Amino acid sequence: MNKLYVVGIGPGSKENMTFKAVDAIKEADTIVAYTKYLAYVEDFINGKEIIKTGMTGEKERCQLAIDEYKKDKTVAIISTGDSGLYGMAGLVYEIDPSINIEVVPGAVSYTHLRAHETGRNLVCRLLLEKKKKKKNELKIYI
Repeated sequence: MNKLYVVGIGPGSKENMTFKAVDAIKEADTIVAYTKYLAYVEDFINGKEIIKTGMTGEKERCQLAIDEYKKDKTVAIISTGDSGLYGMAGLVYEIDPSINIEVVPGAVSYTHLRAHETGRNLVCRLLLEKKKKKKNELKIYI
């Protein structure tokens, strides 16, 4: 059965990719990506059909992924960050909402950056902030 994965690979390193993103890429017959993104997933794409485009080719990449999907293939279109947040998922849905699509979210770079900026993770920041506030009031800073 054909499927189109719209895969968010996070802020640009394989160490920050989710297990689901790696699994979707490994399952795909065809990978569609901006040329520079292929370096981030090179360990997972050996032997796969690769379709790449240059910068600002988002709509073209989405259409190419849909075309491959319609050839009864499992396809992964790669997006940095979160594929559903300023990623390719919305554009794929806009072009053809009838296809079997699975959005694989990635870590949003901004969240990743802010968590590391303070030397603590976000959970620690939230707990510390909660202590400072009145009961049942929590202010979240990101």
